[in-house]
Amino acid sequence: MGNRALYVDEAMQQPDGTFTVVASERGVAGYVNVSPGWASLAAAKAYADQANAELGLTPEQAREIIASAMAEPPGRAN
Repeated sequence: MGNRALYVDEAMQQPDGTFTVVASERGVAGYVNVSPGWASLAAAKAYADQANAELGLTPEQAREIIASAMAEPPGRAN
């Protein structure tokens, strides 16, 4: 299993209506844009799912990586 996963959701819609697929690394806050310009959310999701599968990730493993990149950093007070 890798430490990088691709992701897209409704929030990744750009002003021109296209969607941008992003990549996150396990335990690293944030993401980087990797594939802009998808005409539909369904097409962008299919691309991200296929890329994650090629990285050897199950959908659950990809979700875990994405969640770790969105988690509160250890030791940070609210």
